[in-house]
Amino acid sequence: MFERRLHGLRLSGAGEKLGPVLARAFNKNQILILNEIANEKGNLTAVLNGLAKRDKIPLSTLKMNAHILLDLDLIVFENSKTAEITNLGKFVLTTIQRNNAKSPHSSSGRAVGCNPTDAGSSLAEETVGIKRRG
Repeated sequence: MFERRLHGLRLSGAGEKLGPVLARAFNKNQILILNEIANEKGNLTAVLNGLAKRDKIPLSTLKMNAHILLDLDLIVFENSKTAEITNLGKFVLTTIQRNNAKSPHSSSGRAVGCNPTDAGSSLAEETVGIKRRG
């Protein structure tokens, strides 16, 4: 069987199901930081300051999320050197972007269907036998 590779990492047919998992595992600020580092050159402080001003996100929030990405080895940087996205970071970002391109659901927030009784789903009523009052 032929295997596809993305940024040096092996992909299988089951890899297509990884997109929704990754989209839920990372918050929108983390995805935003990954995307910005992948597209912009500069030290991490400059990248985060630019995001904070442009998207009106508190700098402390961006710093916390950048440290999470650093701990997960998705980004690398050294003092006053250019921040870079790692191969694993590229894989995660590409997989999330592919998922978002295919799916109309956003990665931010909860998808309708996680709690069908709150979503008012008639399918939930039929499937589970829920009867609405009133």
